Amino acid sequence: PVEFVVLEHGKEYIDLAHTMLLLRIRVETEVGAGATAAKVGPVNHILHSVFNQIDVYFNQKLVSPPNNAYAYIETLLNYASPVKASHL
Repeated sequence: PVEFVVLEHGKEYIDLAHTMLLLRIRVETEVGAGATAAKVGPVNHILHSVFNQIDVYFNQKLVSPPNNAYAYIETLLNYASPVKASHL
């Protein structure tokens, strides 16, 4: 697991609504594969495929929702059928 510990800073706080996690992801070919390998790309909701579960605690109390499928459910509910059948 990856754990971030943010220590107390007096009266200051971190606004999680304006906090982002930046990842640099690189796709590599297999050893010995030619440069003309098949075209590849990331899956939908790539961060949800990288991280299985994200829990946010404040003062040892869980404050994040326990449902880890929210991005998938949001996609199902907010996109029209033609979009789902094409690029999703």
